[in-house]
Amino acid sequence: MWWDGCRRVETTESLRSCHWINWGHFVLLGIASFFANQILYPRHFLVFGRAIFVGSLVVLIAITVKEISQLFLANRTFDLIDLWCSYFGIIAGDVAVSVLKRKQNDEEINRRFNNNESIQRN
Repeated sequence: MWWDGCRRVETTESLRSCHWINWGHFVLLGIASFFANQILYPRHFLVFGRAIFVGSLVVLIAITVKEISQLFLANRTFDLIDLWCSYFGIIAGDVAVSVLKRKQNDEEINRRFNNNESIQRN
């Protein structure tokens, strides 16, 4: 069972055996992407008709450089799965910002519409 590898979290290998590092990459990079996009919102550019947030791009470049630099360090190991989990976390942070901003925009539109309706009734 996968939980057996998680009982002793003393080394990197025991962390890898239960995928805690992969989840950590996903969650931490998702949070970093979310906050970077919140700070830099609404800065984005279009790629194939899809808006790419600048905050996500900054985090993506930083984590890619960090992971690739591990190829050149003797006491570090490059892991493609870590990189992919990081990318999925960045995408999740990007989606979370998009959903949050869409909800805020919808609330603003509803508020303005309701204000216009009440003005017209008077």
